[in-house]
Amino acid sequence: MNYEEKINYLLNNKEEAKLLLCSSLELFIKVFHYLTTNQEFQVKEFHKDLISKLENIVFNKQKNLLVQMPPRAGKSETINYFICWTYTINPFCNNIVTCYSDDLVGKFSKKMKAIIETELYQKVFGIKLSNDTHSVGLWKIRDGGETRAISINGSITGFGCGVKYTDYGGSLIIDDPMKAGEARSEVMRQKVIDNYNQVLRSRLNNLELTPTIIIMQRLHKYDLAGYIEEEIRAGRIDKEKWDIVKVKAITDNSDSFWEEVYPIETLQEMRKQDPYTFNAQYMQNPISEGRNFFDIEMIDTTIIPDDFDYKYITADTAYKDGQDNDYTVFTCFGVLDKKLYLIDILRDKIQAKDIEDRAIPFIKKNTSYGFEGCYIEPKGHGIYLNQVLSDREVMMPRSREVDEFFKDRKLDKVQRANAIMPFFTNNKLYINTSISQQLKNEIIDECINFPDGLHDDIVDTVIDGIKYFMNKEIINEYAW
Repeated sequence: MNYEEKINYLLNNKEEAKLLLCSSLELFIKVFHYLTTNQEFQVKEFHKDLISKLENIVFNKQKNLLVQMPPRAGKSETINYFICWTYTINPFCNNIVTCYSDDLVGKFSKKMKAIIETELYQKVFGIKLSNDTHSVGLWKIRDGGETRAISINGSITGFGCGVKYTDYGGSLIIDDPMKAGEARSEVMRQKVIDNYNQVLRSRLNNLELTPTIIIMQRLHKYDLAGYIEEEIRAGRIDKEKWDIVKVKAITDNSDSFWEEVYPIETLQEMRKQDPYTFNAQYMQNPISEGRNFFDIEMIDTTIIPDDFDYKYITADTAYKDGQDNDYTVFTCFGVLDKKLYLIDILRDKIQAKDIEDRAIPFIKKNTSYGFEGCYIEPKGHGIYLNQVLSDREVMMPRSREVDEFFKDRKLDKVQRANAIMPFFTNNKLYINTSISQQLKNEIIDECINFPDGLHDDIVDTVIDGIKYFMNKEIINEYAW
């Protein structure tokens, strides 16, 4: 049967239609989307996952839901259908729906009213809007509950969501609480968080039973979703009361999450042109500009493989001798099955007269089949080492390769860190568990505190190591 035939069948078989539509949010969405738009709703795997989570809230008493999705992925439409669907299960539901814009929330509200006013909805469920429903932002079910739709900063005095004595009686729903253009303002981000804590949460009619549903695209590391995740990590919010869903535009298999709307070539180009926006809005992994580039979740420790597809070393040497000089750092990386491993590291304050005696043994012990060279920044001690190590039977890149590799030194360290952040959308840096605990701590601490830490010598070699990996593995995707 086509959709017209299916809808006619439902209209003529009221009891069966009610059973089918009440038991399946997915079917409800498909039917009423076609009725109100004359188009089919494409239900992709990530839609199915979201629908399942929403059904769990109603049927299995799941407490709260935080969904992070790319823009134009159907999240708001799904929520609109969800609210209308819940009235078929409990006509006394009370909902508060909020987002960053009065115009946008008004549009959502009109859509929900249009669904409820369809012939099929009213005939099958016997649910109608109250005669005194005239406001776009407030509509009521006849002899039932109500939905208040308002912008994030609007007044909701006198309104509550949920009911006091029912397992499911409505939700607090927050849909994109912030404009993209305001995300870099700490004041605006804090305003949203304060509004959530001080205003919206006070509108829950039942603190134990009324769920909160937050569905948004990520805009900043410290947006509302980031705040909730941090509160969960710190133990100030019970993680058992939240279900967190993250939809990445580029999947872990390097495919598009929705090829028909976002071809993988388009996503790759978007990521290359604007990694900040792409990481946040499309990969749910925002990186704050200018600080805290590396998150602890980007780094892991592991037992390394016995063999690698290829290995290489990146190095950052001190500018000058003296007790207070920079550290000299040599970091060995290995790649296997497109995973990047930090195999070994030398970090010390080394005087020029000792540099060969310290560097050569480190390089040679990490040289094996597949070793592709040692890339030393041509500054300080590095100028000398690039000249002499090839004469000491150490595999070194040619001088023009060195110049090409380090041409990004015309950029500052923050800009160079920006450039390698796309690596972390689908990858981690794996640190060898055999490295001493002190060195592992120094690697992690220096990365996490960059660019405000006391030292960044390790970070320099890590950035170069990831850059080498990206150049080799994704050369058609990233240009240096």
